[in-house]
Amino acid sequence: MNSATEENSKVKYQGMIVGTAGVGLGMVVTEINKDIDIRDQLMSYGISAICLDIGREARIRTSEFFKIPGLLTWNQIISSVTWLLKDRIFHHGEVDLEKRTTNGLPFQSPLLGVMLRGYLMDGKPKQDWLLIAKLQREERIPIPFIAMLTILIQHALQEFSSGYKIDNPLSNTYLRSRYHVVMSTLTALQEKAPDYVDLSQTGL
Repeated sequence: MNSATEENSKVKYQGMIVGTAGVGLGMVVTEINKDIDIRDQLMSYGISAICLDIGREARIRTSEFFKIPGLLTWNQIISSVTWLLKDRIFHHGEVDLEKRTTNGLPFQSPLLGVMLRGYLMDGKPKQDWLLIAKLQREERIPIPFIAMLTILIQHALQEFSSGYKIDNPLSNTYLRSRYHVVMSTLTALQEKAPDYVDLSQTGL
């Protein structure tokens, strides 16, 4: 597909999506799915229904992974969450809440893989067949998807920042700025250490 044809197709599909009010969405998705190149360009992991669905999974998995609240006291919950959120070290590998240490390697938390498997495999979501097909085809996790998983973990932790669980809405407005920050971090990391990011994408 040449650049002119590609751009025309992209504009057409974007127009279809903007003009769709729920009822005709299935037809639009079917149309887009016929064109692999355009389909992948239009898949937005940061701002989508998928984000909201995995957000529910994130709350459960994050709480289980870090054992928050678990048996922690009110002060311990605040202290633990504050430490995890500082510089977003919660996504580092080998996080030890008791010792307050990590291995210093970003985007290496097993929780990212746990969330991915828990939602796409254990949950078997029927509505995300486009995403599942893409992951199977490329055998790697797209960087925007890693960013989305990361901000959803952050959101789940922030709900405990007061020492108690307070549900905060998973809205696009609330998540958008955090998504762009994490995407910037991943993009910069990819430029400086492409092999490392490639390992992160294929290792989850």
